[in-house]
Amino acid sequence: MNEEEKIFRTGIEHFNAKEFFEAHEVWEDIWFQEVGEKRIFFQGLIQIAAGYHHMQSGNKRGALSLLQSGFEKVEPYGESYMGIELLKFLTQVKHSIKVIESFDPLELPKFSWSLTPTIELTSSSAETLR
Repeated sequence: MNEEEKIFRTGIEHFNAKEFFEAHEVWEDIWFQEVGEKRIFFQGLIQIAAGYHHMQSGNKRGALSLLQSGFEKVEPYGESYMGIELLKFLTQVKHSIKVIESFDPLELPKFSWSLTPTIELTSSSAETLR
């Protein structure tokens, strides 16, 4: 496993532990170095992580804006990309967006963190950063 893949997987571990700010920070280290389609993909993941971080902070508008923007950037990558089961992940993100939209900002503490997605790797995740 190369250094970029280690960083990528560390970000996934943070995200799955609901440490969204940390995931965002770790992935930025890769994003700064990437170009082309991978850069856009990482930007989308970073925005999704930042969106959930805003949810944790009670910022409904920021959460919805970043989740939607991140979703739109990642969605074109298909059912899986870089070893991530994207279809399942994005279905969960879309569900979170709909639930968050239904909340009054004062009700944000009622958001069930069990609704946040986890990032699952494909069985052939050896393709991760290739």
